[in-house]
Amino acid sequence: MFDLKDLFSEKVFQYTLLVFLIFFIFNVQIINKIYLGIFFTIYSSIYIFINFFELKHFKKLWVLLPLLVYLIAYTVYEYLVISDFKLDIKNSLEIFFNLFFFSVIYLQNNNWINIYKNINFYVSLIILYIFIQNFIFLENFFITTDIIFNLSDPNYNLASKNFLAIILNILLVTIIFNLNSKKNFIILVIYTTAIILTFSRTGLYLLLANFFISSILVKDNKIKIVLFIFLVFSSSFFWNEKIRSLYIENKKNIIFNYTKANDGHNPTIFNFSWFNKKTKSFRSQYYFITFENLKNKPFFGSGLGSFKINNKLLDDNYKVKRLPDPHSTILLILYELGILGLLFFIILFKKCIFSILNSKQELVYPNLHFLIILVLSSLFINMFYSPFLWFLIATSYSHKNEQYSYPKI
Repeated sequence: MFDLKDLFSEKVFQYTLLVFLIFFIFNVQIINKIYLGIFFTIYSSIYIFINFFELKHFKKLWVLLPLLVYLIAYTVYEYLVISDFKLDIKNSLEIFFNLFFFSVIYLQNNNWINIYKNINFYVSLIILYIFIQNFIFLENFFITTDIIFNLSDPNYNLASKNFLAIILNILLVTIIFNLNSKKNFIILVIYTTAIILTFSRTGLYLLLANFFISSILVKDNKIKIVLFIFLVFSSSFFWNEKIRSLYIENKKNIIFNYTKANDGHNPTIFNFSWFNKKTKSFRSQYYFITFENLKNKPFFGSGLGSFKINNKLLDDNYKVKRLPDPHSTILLILYELGILGLLFFIILFKKCIFSILNSKQELVYPNLHFLIILVLSSLFINMFYSPFLWFLIATSYSHKNEQYSYPKI
């Protein structure tokens, strides 16, 4: 006999969560993200209500309170006191949803090995589909997240290739210490190929860091050799002229075909002029813009959603050409929420560090690897408004988390 409670069982919840995450990772446009968020909020609320007595970690949610109280006070001040409606309320709703999402994941009294296995399996299948779609049907030799399910009118969002490359780098951590599994090795090959074919420099830097760090931390000599081979191959973009030229030419074609301009600059793999304040690289300028903003508003920042508004680019007709993103979670928090906002975020995030210190000996290295890649990722891409970041933090909170239950290393 059908029981309504069956729809809100732990198994159904995990598959609902899996679909939700995949929609965000690949920017699937079948349903608007707002409606997806509303559905997940309602479903999760009912799930918590039905399983209330089985959830045992409510008291531990105090780590969320400093950031939550700060954001509520900030939002009230923005919209009621100074009536600053130029700031997008959508950003406020998104971050409050992410805090709710974090709480739902954190309250689960279960391990996450199965959900990560499922994520890696289905993400790999979707990437294989994108390979076939792009290379065979569309004859495009690079991948982004936006093209999926859109064969006839590929409307690329070049920023999404960076997001996909970084997400795949993070997911690599969940398999890299267990490459004795044939399935994990296949996934490693798929992820590595996908990261390279995004032609994302950020993704390539992180991939090298991934292989370098893991080749040091892994104790299994066979796996160490495999990771070293992947490291040498991935680094060939820097020391092999033919491969570097192939990368630059493809990067140039992407820019010409999908942005219609390159500001007179040829793409490079790495250039030390990036650190120059006078460079024309937007990403480096965002660092200087953020630090300049901190001089004027060091403690509270400029408000949620303010970075895009304050730094928008206009065309010759003074219409909005682009609403930029800082490409860094840390920069966005400092600009929009100030030093206090970053402090409260670190208070929430510091539990991840404690999970490393409290881990079993065989789990310390995988946990440490996960934390390093997550921190590095936060320097290269803004995921503050992405549920995936909060999912990663929430699932890393317990050192008993099976996400890191690899064989002894």
